[in-house]
Amino acid sequence: FGSATNGALSHGELAIETDEASHETCNQELMKHFASPAIFLLLEELRLARTYAEDLGVHAYEFSKEIKPLRDCGVSRMDVKWMVLKKLVSETRLGDSSEPVFAITDSGLDFLNRQSRQKTKPQWIPEKRQLMFNGRLIKQFRVPSSNQETIFAAFEEEGWPERIYDPLIPKKGIAIKRRVAETIKSMNRWHLEKAIRFFGDGTGRGICWRRESLD
Repeated sequence: FGSATNGALSHGELAIETDEASHETCNQELMKHFASPAIFLLLEELRLARTYAEDLGVHAYEFSKEIKPLRDCGVSRMDVKWMVLKKLVSETRLGDSSEPVFAITDSGLDFLNRQSRQKTKPQWIPEKRQLMFNGRLIKQFRVPSSNQETIFAAFEEEGWPERIYDPLIPKKGIAIKRRVAETIKSMNRWHLEKAIRFFGDGTGRGICWRRESLD
């Protein structure tokens, strides 16, 4: 059996390299699949805490301790354990406090940056009435809004194409095109970040979306 020469990989080395690449790809896909939206929101807050801390020359824990309790962020104990074991966050306790305090790690920052590049479509989470984009909360409904929620659900079901046909059920005495136009206006209100915008297609029955600046 000849050995590899001139920098070429042997069959064994090639198999190892391929396995490592496949493992890394699989690992990234698992992280993307299992990470809940609440995790992204918490990591974003921890990233901001780290930015403030670095600006003042103090440890990130000094700012992250101000973040509201995890249960209020919608993060479960399993979410926390997953983040710690994945080394996305570090954990400590300050003083006599029984509550753990977390700080985002370099791996956590890399994870957020990867997700920002990969998540190019919005996400509608009906049970929480949340519209997400790039792991960030764009809109949160505190009370039901049937027309908007129906349209967001239709976009989600179809995989967020650039345009969908009006999914609202016609109602007697209500002008269809006017209802679509008014609903689109409402869909663009109360965004926490100017990341996406909804608009009509000119027919009065089609609803479109586009990405805005996320800076």
